[in-house]
Amino acid sequence: MLKITLWQTNFPRGFLNSPWEDVCLPACAFDPERIRLRMKRFLYSFLLFLGLAFLPLTSQAQLTVWDTLTTAELLESLFGGGVTVSNIQTTCDTSLAMAEFNGINSNLGLSTGVIISTGNAMGAQGPNNSGSTTTNLGEPGDSLLSAQIGEPLSNAFDACVISFDITPLCDSIAISYVFASEEYPEFAPPNNSSFNDAFGFFIQGPGFNGVQNIALIPNTNVPVSINNVNAVNFPQYYVDNVGGTTVGYDGFTTPLLAVAEVTPCQTYRITLAIQDVGDGAWDSGVFLESGGIGCLTPTLTLSAVNSTILGTNVAVEGCVNYGLFTFQLPQALPDTSIFYFTLGGSATFGEDFLPLQDSILIPAGQLTASLPVFILEDTLLEGPETLEIYYADSSLCGDSIYRDTAVMILWDKPEIPFIEDTSMCSGEAITIGFPPEPGQIYNWNTSVGLTDSTTSDPQLYLEHTGVTEDTAYYHLTTNALMGFCIYEQDMAVIVRPGNFATINTSPDTVCLGEDISFKVETPYDTLVTWNWSFGDGGTSVSAEPVYTYPAPGTYTSSVVVENSFGCADTVTQSLLVDSLPVVNFMVDPVCLGEVSIFVNDIRPGTTYAWEFGDDSSSTSPAPIYAYAQSGTYSALLVATTERGCIDSLRQDAFVYANPEAGFTVENACLGFEIPFTNTSQAGTGTQLVYGWSLGDGTTTTEVSPVHLYADFGWKAVGLVVTDEFGCTDDFSDSVRVYALPEAAFTLDSVCARTGFELENLTTIGDDSRLTNYWWDFGDGRSSTQIAPGITYVQAGLYTISLRVASEFGCLDSTEAVSAIYPLPNPAFTRVPACALDSARFENTSTVVDTVTGDYIASWTWDWGDGSQTGSLPVPGHVYTRAGTYPVILTTWTDKGCVSSRTQNVEIWPLPEAPEVVGDTVCFGEQGFLIAIPGAHTNRIDWYRGLDDTRPFQDGYTFATPPVVLGETYYVQPVSNRGCLGPQVPLATHLFDPAGLELIMDQASVELPQALVNFEVGSTRSMARYLWNFGDGNRSENPTPAHAYLNPGRYQVQVDLEDIFGCQYTLEDVVEVREVISAHVPSAFSPNGDGFNDQFFIQHRLLQSLTFEVYNRWGQRIYQTDNLDFSWNGHTQEGSLVREGVYIYRLYAIDYQGRKIEKTGTITVFH
Repeated sequence: MLKITLWQTNFPRGFLNSPWEDVCLPACAFDPERIRLRMKRFLYSFLLFLGLAFLPLTSQAQLTVWDTLTTAELLESLFGGGVTVSNIQTTCDTSLAMAEFNGINSNLGLSTGVIISTGNAMGAQGPNNSGSTTTNLGEPGDSLLSAQIGEPLSNAFDACVISFDITPLCDSIAISYVFASEEYPEFAPPNNSSFNDAFGFFIQGPGFNGVQNIALIPNTNVPVSINNVNAVNFPQYYVDNVGGTTVGYDGFTTPLLAVAEVTPCQTYRITLAIQDVGDGAWDSGVFLESGGIGCLTPTLTLSAVNSTILGTNVAVEGCVNYGLFTFQLPQALPDTSIFYFTLGGSATFGEDFLPLQDSILIPAGQLTASLPVFILEDTLLEGPETLEIYYADSSLCGDSIYRDTAVMILWDKPEIPFIEDTSMCSGEAITIGFPPEPGQIYNWNTSVGLTDSTTSDPQLYLEHTGVTEDTAYYHLTTNALMGFCIYEQDMAVIVRPGNFATINTSPDTVCLGEDISFKVETPYDTLVTWNWSFGDGGTSVSAEPVYTYPAPGTYTSSVVVENSFGCADTVTQSLLVDSLPVVNFMVDPVCLGEVSIFVNDIRPGTTYAWEFGDDSSSTSPAPIYAYAQSGTYSALLVATTERGCIDSLRQDAFVYANPEAGFTVENACLGFEIPFTNTSQAGTGTQLVYGWSLGDGTTTTEVSPVHLYADFGWKAVGLVVTDEFGCTDDFSDSVRVYALPEAAFTLDSVCARTGFELENLTTIGDDSRLTNYWWDFGDGRSSTQIAPGITYVQAGLYTISLRVASEFGCLDSTEAVSAIYPLPNPAFTRVPACALDSARFENTSTVVDTVTGDYIASWTWDWGDGSQTGSLPVPGHVYTRAGTYPVILTTWTDKGCVSSRTQNVEIWPLPEAPEVVGDTVCFGEQGFLIAIPGAHTNRIDWYRGLDDTRPFQDGYTFATPPVVLGETYYVQPVSNRGCLGPQVPLATHLFDPAGLELIMDQASVELPQALVNFEVGSTRSMARYLWNFGDGNRSENPTPAHAYLNPGRYQVQVDLEDIFGCQYTLEDVVEVREVISAHVPSAFSPNGDGFNDQFFIQHRLLQSLTFEVYNRWGQRIYQTDNLDFSWNGHTQEGSLVREGVYIYRLYAIDYQGRKIEKTGTITVFH
């Protein structure tokens, strides 16, 4: 195979090897895994194309994002030509943070590539219907990126960092990217600057001083972040995407280019980093161009197509078509470029195709160019051959790297099989033609009789009703699909006559065992063979066979006949073989007195005749008959069908004799078992089964049962006897069950030493009489009275029993417990208390000698002071006066037993309230407070507030802290018993405010008469004044007047002391101004009309003035030194000046001797 190896004159972008290897040889262009990845991407792009092509017209395109590629595949797609990559490392969950995108139909600005996100990369897909998409990666920030944007590492979150070693085969590498974020625009300037999410592209290696970021805003050293690219800063690179329909982020940059100059064949460390700043919410992402990390050399894409049928890379020898190789640039180049390629494949140069050039020229501004391939017909059957073109770049390292390959497949000229004539019988289906070949199109000239007129081997079905042969003609056109090669063929089909036979049977319906004759009838007397099948396995080759079926049923007979033309026909016919009548009846054995039921298998159209064996008969299909005597009878059934077929059956009918039932029984008291004696006798059967009904719902199958009844009265008893043949008899009688007495009485549970009567409630259920009673009282005493009385002295539980008997000796007994309750034992303790305080009592009452669980249930207290009694078990009582009081406690048990007890309690007196003396002081002075104790007082406690729980001191006096607002304190007396008296307030007070005010007659004055009068407004007389006027002067006068000599703002202060010795300070400000002025009018009209006839100036603080007026020629026409002059418009010679504009000059000296000069114009009107 001839192979020419040439390359492009400019440096190319190399073909990328696997990311896990350190080197890439030219052979890596054919790596199966690399080809698989390319095919996978092609499939995704093709499916996307189909999805977009067939969407409804109202659909809107948008950014598409996939997460189907592995991390390795995503990273490989980032690397373009001319580089080898190794040692790839990632710091985040790339299966979540990375994805592939297609932005062709979006406003992103990049076609395809990979997105790296601080959250879920799938959130990048449009539309922008959420302004706060968030997924937390749980990763820390990146130190390189944080330092680049001036943020502390602790303020960075969710960083996704990808690092790798890269060896370029060129002198520069670059990538296009777009930075996007959900932080836009809410958290970007001018709104906010706290969430400065950022992206960095860092490179380190030969020619770089340390680590350098090349992801910068164009023509600056400013990194790409939220705060650096937005609507305020570098807005030309910012896209506001709020409400956008194609991309999910709220905002993003325009496509930016990161470029670095490198040394060919040297290894560099690249780090891509993106992170959130401020918090981990609201994701950001960076879109990286597919194949973008690589050398800045043009990429050339190769493809092979059929020139006639687009979309396929197959060409066919000997046809009118030829192939095309297409070369395509990703974007047009400004200059015309020539690209060199290498030929390869299994096709032979000069034998299979005409010679080809070794290069392609793409003119400036164009994207594609094509190279035609002319295929030669060599008449050899070689099978598919390939013609391949390899495009290769040359690197600065001296290697060649294949960039792309295109393959064209060459097919041999098709071999079309020859179609031969054929024949068929009428009504027969045959296959004509030949098996189809791939890539060929077939068409028959007619579809008559064909299952498919577009295939090479259709099924053909024709019918011919004549008695001689007929001929049909067909034409087939074959088109070789890939080369449009067309072949024409004809064929003839001879159609022979068919048989069209029918079967005639005689008869067509028979009874079982009868013969049937078969015969074939046909309009053509040309039959030569017969093959019969009778439908039950029987066969014959006779022309008119006779056949007898061995079993009844419906049969389908068939015969295959063949005529003299060799055409066969198959015909069928159904016939019925009727069965003999079914004779099958049953009659079950019965007991005498029952009817015998003859169950017959009845068939329609059949008649029946019966003989019962006792000279009786019937013609009913299923008779019912009652025999008069027990015994065995022979019954006969004869059946006849509609066609007269007869059959019969004889069977025995059995009639059994019945058993005889009987029993004896005696009366008894309720609660005693009653025996029953069975006297039954057997009939025909000897195995008897007994069924008893004992009159109370109880049943049994015992022979002679013994039964215990649950209630008294007469009971109707029945017995049913059944033998093994089901024959039965029954017998019934009655038995009496006497009622038992029901012993019952009532009693009382009372307190000890309280008597009560027993009430006898004994009854009996029937009319029997009660005759005897026996009582036992549980303490050794007894009685035979009907209802005796009883009194117990000791508390306790006593069991009282009663036994009774009826006139038939039936007995019953019962017992009950009487609880005799103990009396309570009241007791309590008391604690002495202060008057008006709660005296506490502890109730220690008990109940003794109890076996019935008695307890104290209620109490009443009598406090001995005439107040209302209490009922609490452990109460407290407040006595208003000191003294000794008798307290009575009365207790009740839960059973109502009652007792009382009395004890005295002592109540102590309270200390009297102290007499208090407060104090009034000046602001900031201490107060002195006094508390004088009263009767029963041991000490006095001091409190700062009523809510205080502990005093801050005890004693009779207290010196307060300096008084600012005045404060109230509380004192409380305490007796030697600890009794507390009332809390009494006492307070410190400030003297009433004096209503002070610093009064000035004017707060702003002008020099030189800057005199201000001062005084103090007060509601109370002052004892001392000290004034400071702010200019170094002082005064003790209550109402001073002070003259200021210089302009300025002066702080005035007066210190005061009132008649109580309280001191105060007041302050205010005086402004002293110096206003020097000389106002010169601009015009006047000295015409004598009384209005504006005089000219004069307004001045202030001038001590001298010279005023001069000049005409346009510089002649002085008026001059004066009078400060208060008035000019009437006349010259010094006395003539009125003309209308016009005149120049004045003013010379003045102010009151401090300073010179003033002023020049201007005066307009004179008449």
